[in-house]
Amino acid sequence: MSKKKKKRQQNNVPLPSPKFPPTNNEGQQTSPQINEGRVFRREEITFSGPLPPPNILERYDQISPGAAQKIISMAESQAEHRKYLEKKVVDSRVGDSRLGLYFGFGTGMTLIIAGVILALNALNYKTLQRPFVWINRKQLT
Repeated sequence: MSKKKKKRQQNNVPLPSPKFPPTNNEGQQTSPQINEGRVFRREEITFSGPLPPPNILERYDQISPGAAQKIISMAESQAEHRKYLEKKVVDSRVGDSRLGLYFGFGTGMTLIIAGVILALNALNYKTLQRPFVWINRKQLT
């Protein structure tokens, strides 16, 4: 074996498996840490959505009266704003779809009318050759 392989094998010490902090029934993580004879407890509370849980709102209201109502009104105004923007996006997409239908209809009708004109002229070669002959005559003079 080479020296590099021996060094790699010596440094390959298995790491201990991580121990996750215990959680209580509310999803809060608690992890006591011992430091110089003292026990520290860390709590981590997570929530999703525009509003915090009611017990946290109650604490906000205890600290600053009316804070919970302000938080609720901010969430309501944010929801209204989001609904307004979503409505604008949907309306814009509907308008784009209609515009595409109108242009498709116009293109189709133009091709149909051109086909009818060619059919009424009985598709004689002079009708089809006129623009090209006129361009060639102009270029020659």
